Amino acid sequence: MEKYQKRIGQSLFWIVVTGMLCLLQACTPSLSREQCLRGNWQAIGYNDGVQGRYPSRIDAHQAACAETGVIPNFRQWEMGRKQGLVHYCTEVNARRLGEQGYSFNSVCPPHQAAKLQRVYDRAYRQYQRKKQREKDRAQLKTYREELRKLRSGDMLDFKTEAEAREYMLQLQREIFGIVDKIVGKKWVKALYYCALAHFFENE
Repeated sequence: MEKYQKRIGQSLFWIVVTGMLCLLQACTPSLSREQCLRGNWQAIGYNDGVQGRYPSRIDAHQAACAETGVIPNFRQWEMGRKQGLVHYCTEVNARRLGEQGYSFNSVCPPHQAAKLQRVYDRAYRQYQRKKQREKDRAQLKTYREELRKLRSGDMLDFKTEAEAREYMLQLQREIFGIVDKIVGKKWVKALYYCALAHFFENE
């Protein structure tokens, strides 16, 4: 029980840290004082377009430039943004964003949007499968290490031998469950099960 509580505490810690980082990013001005004073709105718009920014991005620029008294030129900015979207709205970019796990914004022209979304969705599913496999393999490694320690007499955080033994049986079930997920072909899975059975017998 103490072990599980420790894990939950660690998870909550990283959730808080991630939330604080998000808040810091939200408070960061979209433009520097120099960029506001320089006023190259078409170039700023182009950069936003390449990044797939929405039209509402201009509101962030207006807030960033408020102290300088500079008002963004929406016409020039939007012209640049549309030029930048030409580079954002491509199959290559949609696939790249999906493969890297980034979001794909709905900013592309209607005649392109549906196809690009399909390309992105397919690539993003591949990304999700890859990350899940990595997560499963890491978990499998952790489980096997815990099992090895228990079999060598290490009680880990358990107070009684009965608790340790019960967790050891649970670990074996978890290991076989992960193998079901990450191993595809039946004959490969059978070989893997034999190897695991040998591991359990000889630990």
